[in-house]
Amino acid sequence: MIDKNSTLEDVCFAVSGALSAHDMVAVLTGGSAAALYAPQRYMSYDADFVLEADEPLEAIALALETLGDPLGSQR
Repeated sequence: MIDKNSTLEDVCFAVSGALSAHDMVAVLTGGSAAALYAPQRYMSYDADFVLEADEPLEAIALALETLGDPLGSQR
């Protein structure tokens, strides 16, 4: 479960784990990957994942649903 206090690392591992549990292969890329490997040199505030092109959005949403609502009542 992720929430508003989750770190970038927490979010990346939670998303990766949720997708993997649904047999989806996801690759962390972009600034978030750089921030995890070189946190003293670069900071990112989002997580970018690349998935296979034929993965249905509904299946991705279902996999990520298990992580909860990180914004809570802020919506």
